[in-house]
Amino acid sequence: RQRPPALAELPPKQSVEYYGSVGPIHRSALSPDELVEFTPDDEKVVERTTYHGLEEAISLYPDNICFGTRISMGSFGPYSWITYEDVKHRKSNIASGFRQLGLSPQSHVGIFLPNCLDWCLVDMACSEQSMVSVPLYSTLGAEAVEFALNHAEVEAVLVNLENLEFLGSICDKCSTLKYILVADSDESTPIDLQPTAKKLSLLGKDLLRLSQIQRMGSESP
Repeated sequence: RQRPPALAELPPKQSVEYYGSVGPIHRSALSPDELVEFTPDDEKVVERTTYHGLEEAISLYPDNICFGTRISMGSFGPYSWITYEDVKHRKSNIASGFRQLGLSPQSHVGIFLPNCLDWCLVDMACSEQSMVSVPLYSTLGAEAVEFALNHAEVEAVLVNLENLEFLGSICDKCSTLKYILVADSDESTPIDLQPTAKKLSLLGKDLLRLSQIQRMGSESP
């Protein structure tokens, strides 16, 4: 398949403003007047969803590096890299795990994390199962997060330990919320011993680790 154009072949600006009946919106400088519908090599119609775009990249570059992460322990250590093929397995396991939980297409999944690998993987998993990801930010305050959870009828929320107590303080007002998924990779700290865990249990909210969801998905793809 044809690779992206070489850097020297790209236009000076990657995007241009397009108005039409609304705007401005930004379109690729390679196709400023209309959305691209055909691949340049075989003229097959390209699917326009983020899921199909990612699957196309995975098929073209399975061994290429996709994400890099590093842990800060006083100072940042070296990067740990994962390939597009690694991403495919991880996000698909999460997507299958969501279905094992009982989530279905059009379910709304909250992501209450700073930018990180788990944020991206869960967002991709939602796309794979036609679920809707709902970004949440503690900087907006408890009232705004509570409003977003209820307005979007969120059923599951991905959160880190840092924001778990914050979420626990408002989840009694969120009737559609069923699952709290903890994203922290360090499993040495039992989540069921967290101060918020007992309150969540009494409210009928299931507390699980994201790694549990991935295992569920890998066992029942």
